[in-house]
Order: sequence, then C-alpha cells, then structure tokens
Amino acid sequence: MDFKKGQIVLVDTNVIIESHRVKCWNAIADYYALETVEKCIEETQTGAQNRSPEENIDQARLTGSLVAVHHVTEIEKAAFLLRQKIQLDPGERDLLSHAAGRQDAWIICSPDKAAMRAAFAEGWLDRLVSLESLCDHLKIRPARSLQRNYTKQWHAVEFVKLRLA
Repeated sequence: MDFKKGQIVLVDTNVIIESHRVKCWNAIADYYALETVEKCIEETQTGAQNRSPEENIDQARLTGSLVAVHHVTEIEKAAFLLRQKIQLDPGERDLLSHAAGRQDAWIICSPDKAAMRAAFAEGWLDRLVSLESLCDHLKIRPARSLQRNYTKQWHAVEFVKLRLA
C-alpha cells in the first residue's frame, strides 16, 4: 500500500494502546490523519489497572493528537449490524459503523480478527493495514517489539485465511 502524509487512518482501541506501549504513537499521529470513535477513546481509559503506569494513556493528550473523534449514532450502528452477522466488540463495531458511512478515502488499522472478517465482508480488505506497515513507511522502529497481531506477517496470514474461507 502506498501511504501519504495526511492520509486518513481509522484506528481502533487495540492500535491506540499498542502504539502507546511501543512508543510510536507520536510519530504516526504526526504523519497520518488518525481518527477514531468515542467508544474507542472510552475503551483506552478502561482496563488501565491491568497496564503498567507508563502504558496508561492520557485522554486529553490522546484526543488532542487525533484529527477527529467521531460520534456514532444508534441508527449508524443498527444499519451496519443489519448487514453484518459477525459479533464485534463495541469499539470495533462503532469504528466500522462509522467507516461504512464515509464517502472519502480512508484505511483502517485493526488487529482484531472479527473486525477483519467484517471488513472483508464489506469488501474493505484492501483498506486494512497493520501497525507495523504504518511504522515501516515512516522508517521508525518502535521502542519495544510489536505484539504479533500488529505485524505485517500476521496480517498477511489472516488475509489469506479470509480469502480461502
């Protein structure tokens, strides 16, 4: 995929947490136009007790680094879920519901298998990218190794599984 400065990248809770954990958030937020939904912001603030203190995410700084945080209406969620038979976590459900209503060019970064299946069902497989791909384009090396499901290799394997299913 050819990435461009200012490209809209929709990010889910998992990507936000992982990119903070490996300390690549600032670099990707400076280059890409990162957007998410309110539910994903909310989810970044829950479960903090299970993270080390340096992995906690300041909500004000997070929202300040995003281009947009979108509100998703019950109607948008219902319209998306009527088409989907895949059980999604609330953050991914809202992010994909929001994406379904967009008319502009965007890509999505999510390591969630259910979200990937839903994106595939929508015909969006070519819009899915790994966190590692975003970092590689910027030639940055995260401070810590990415967890496996954020890598290009893991995404490639999952894409093949989706196509063959």
